Amino acid sequence: MNGTPPHVLLVSGSPSAKSSLREVLREVERQLAEANVPTDFLDLAAEPLPAFNPDTTCNAPHYAALKARVERRSEEHTSEL
Repeated sequence: MNGTPPHVLLVSGSPSAKSSLREVLREVERQLAEANVPTDFLDLAAEPLPAFNPDTTCNAPHYAALKARVERRSEEHTSEL
């Protein structure tokens, strides 16, 4: 690794407006930002995804954007190994 931190995708899956997990992840996001670690916060309450269906998900309108977010993080980290 060349010293560049990996991007971190934080995912909060709770639909609750008062989710304690979301609050914890926001704190993690804040601490990572202080350490200059790039993050992406995916809040499924704000960006809901339909239930996974292996027969249709890959063709769904939301799939390409979500896949790009996940793959970008994975590719950037893998290229540094």
